[in-house]
Amino acid sequence: SESTDGVLSGLLPLGAPGQPPFVPAQLIYAGVTDPVARATGIAVIQGALAAQGANLPTAMIAAAYDAYFADPRRPKGGLAQVLADQRARGPFSVGTESLGAFTAKNWVITNTTAYEIGDGLKLKNIFGYVNLKSLNANDTDGSPYVLGGQLSRTISPMRGANVIATEAFSDEIQLQGQSEGGLDYVVGVYLSDEKSVYHYDTDFFDLLPAALGLPAQRVFNFFTLTNRTLAPFAQATVPLNSNGLSATAGVRYTSEKVGKKRLVGDSGYGLGGDNDKSRTYNSLNWTLGVQWQLNPETLLYVASRRAYKSGGYNGSVAIGGSAADGGDGYTEENVTDRG
Repeated sequence: SESTDGVLSGLLPLGAPGQPPFVPAQLIYAGVTDPVARATGIAVIQGALAAQGANLPTAMIAAAYDAYFADPRRPKGGLAQVLADQRARGPFSVGTESLGAFTAKNWVITNTTAYEIGDGLKLKNIFGYVNLKSLNANDTDGSPYVLGGQLSRTISPMRGANVIATEAFSDEIQLQGQSEGGLDYVVGVYLSDEKSVYHYDTDFFDLLPAALGLPAQRVFNFFTLTNRTLAPFAQATVPLNSNGLSATAGVRYTSEKVGKKRLVGDSGYGLGGDNDKSRTYNSLNWTLGVQWQLNPETLLYVASRRAYKSGGYNGSVAIGGSAADGGDGYTEENVTDRG
């Protein structure tokens, strides 16, 4: 029922994308069991199509509307009935227009190599490579109607309704050391290069085009997201006395270049905006702390740390700008804790 509640509270845009007015989806999928609900659904569909330049006679829309709900797979009571049925079934039994499907293949390679230089010095390298590919088809609205999803498509080893392919390399080089006075330190640099290719193939709101004798509206999202990171760092722990008291300080400077490229085949390609964009985020992060090892079982400490997550892009959103304004970009996040 939680998914269906989301359907009922969702808004269906009428007219050009991003322009008002908006109507609740349940007014379109109103069903035919109640004469008022049926008349409401037909009128709303007629208005929605008229806003898009399709002025159809009421009788034609009514015939298509009744034919849609005559399908035994679609509850005749509309979304209100879908919600009631779901609540009656409970959370572990669902009614959707299609079954989900998923397959994935992942390759992960890691290697850690360490070399003792001498005099308390060690050179360490950590390498990683991942190649991930997943294919899936699912019903995203949780109802027997096509408000959003991939219908009853099957997926093959080469193509699915949603395809995500990711390839990433990473490497970290460390120089670790320990002095005779007890100073432990590490300096190094981390770098990574990641690219993900997304292909989303989704059907939306099949009842509107059904009035025109057409299949569900189909939207293609075809884009890549990239991230290149360079981050030097250093950290040291120094003893303050011979009774287990020590202090730690560390710093890391991160520079990340994130990018989004909308590819040919995307429904929004060539409709305005920047099809290829990138942005670089820089951040200085740190850790400070004092710790006291009272005994092997007890450690007391006071610490403060600053962490960072870069911003990026939502590849499925065609409109540029900030996410707060409905755009595809989101900003970095910073967190500082003390404890």
